[in-house]
Parts: sequence; C-alpha cells; structure tokens
Amino acid sequence: LIICALGLLASTGLLVESVRRGEMSRRSVVVLGSIAIGGLGVILHGLVLGPIAAGGAAAPVRGDMESLVTGATWVGGLFGGFAVAVLKPRDRVLRLVLGVFIVLGTLMVAKALFEKFIELPRTIALFERERDGVLLANGIEPGSARADIYERRLRSQQPTAWFGLANVLASFLGAMLVLLVASSVRAVRDTRAGSCSSGASGLVGLLALCTATALWLTGALGAIGAVLLVGVAAAAVLRSERIKALVGKHPGRAIACAGFIVLLGIVVRGLLLPESVDRSVLFRWHYLIGTFRVWMEHLLLGAG
Repeated sequence: LIICALGLLASTGLLVESVRRGEMSRRSVVVLGSIAIGGLGVILHGLVLGPIAAGGAAAPVRGDMESLVTGATWVGGLFGGFAVAVLKPRDRVLRLVLGVFIVLGTLMVAKALFEKFIELPRTIALFERERDGVLLANGIEPGSARADIYERRLRSQQPTAWFGLANVLASFLGAMLVLLVASSVRAVRDTRAGSCSSGASGLVGLLALCTATALWLTGALGAIGAVLLVGVAAAAVLRSERIKALVGKHPGRAIACAGFIVLLGIVVRGLLLPESVDRSVLFRWHYLIGTFRVWMEHLLLGAG
C-alpha cells in the first residue's frame, strides 16, 4: 500500500503539471476522472463493501484488506500508465521511467536465465535424490495426484523468476522486449546521426537478445504470439505512410484496437480451436467466462 501511495502521489504530480500546462485534452480528463472514480470504488469496496458483495453481511461493515491491496495495485498501475502516456516523447521524466523499467526488466532477465541454467538443474537433482522428503516439505503426499503435477511442472524447467508462473514472467519479458527492440532501432538511428555511441546501441541490442532468449525459454505461446503480433503491426505502420499517419493522429484508438485484438484472439481460441492446442490461452478463455459470470452476479458492488 505504501508503494502504491507513492506511485499515486508521483503520478498525480505529473498529471497536475500537465493540466497546468494545458497539455491534457478533455477526453484525457474524462479518462482520468473515470480512473479516479474507480479508485474511490476500490477504497469503498476494500474497507466497507467487501462482505456485502460476497453475501456475508447484511449491513455495511469493515471490508477485507486483500481487496484493498489488490485494487490499490490496479489503480496505481492505471494512474501511472496514464501519467506516462500524457508525457511528451522528449520529456526527461519519460526517459527516467523507461530507464527504471529497463533496469527492472534486466533483473528479471538475469533471474530467468540463472534459474533456467543453474537453479532448476540443481533443484531437479535434489528432487531425484530426496523425492519423498521434498514432497513432504511442500505439504504433498508422495504418490498422490498433486505429487505428479508437482513433478511434471518441476521437470518442465520453465523459469518463473519471482512470480511463480512462467506466463506472468513472459508477460513482463514480452513488454520488455518490445521496448528494447524499439530502443535498439532508435539507438541505431541516433548512432548514424552521431548523437549516440555505437557501444550504447550494441548494449541495448545485446539486452534485447537476452530478453528474447529468456522469453523463448518460458515457453509461453501467448506472450510470444503477442510480441510477434506487435512486430507485425509495427512493420505495417513503418511500411505504410497512411497507417503511420492514422496511428500518429489517433494513438489512443490504436492502443484500444490492439487490446481488442488480444481479446478477440482469446475468444477465437476458446470457441474454435481444440483443447489440445495451447492450453495457456485456453485458460484465459475460461477466466474470461468466469469473470463475466461473477460480474453479472455482483453487478453493482463487484466481488473483490
């Protein structure tokens, strides 16, 4: 909550400065107001309305801290992303934010590679020596179905870093790779113009290669497909002046269309393809159905 509060404070400062300079459009103010209303709803839900939505109380009482923490993370991320989106491309704050993101992403790449080539082989060797002891230490009965699942996931050797799931790590690595490829292209152009050293552009390119390797090692087809989709879209924008002008004129709509395409891909995967093809995206289809059902059952107050 403290980290979310600091992020909200910094984002609010950037947004207030943008309003003072007259750089925010009316549409941006409407979006910002919607996020603020959502944040207020999160606070009310976490502190007051949580048990009512869950059907566990008949009158307003104190809610649960878990809902507050989870919701505050989402609201803080939305405020931060919106604050960065309204910054000018040459703004020093934007460069600082991108630099911090690259540093954090580099740590994830290093952790993923270390886990794949050092930690996982050691863990598997320990498991083979003391199978029953490892299972009991994790609260799993040897020979049970949970033990089979645990062993199968362990032997898949997919790096997860600090997230526990390879898909979550792959999502961050995918975003990191897109940023690094764009930075590499920009660095090469600046190097040719004489405003950037060749060593700096080479370092960015090397980091992009390491990130792509870590992303491939996760085996998350959804994240890999999303990165390829971004690459195809970027190539189309660069090759067509008409598309480039359209995206430059309506960047918000372009981003919204990209999000819609991702959701459309999940729907197509769930409705048309067999279950044996990439169950990772299939799980997202089931999540989407479950979320819609919960949302319809608790339409006014939500469910956490």
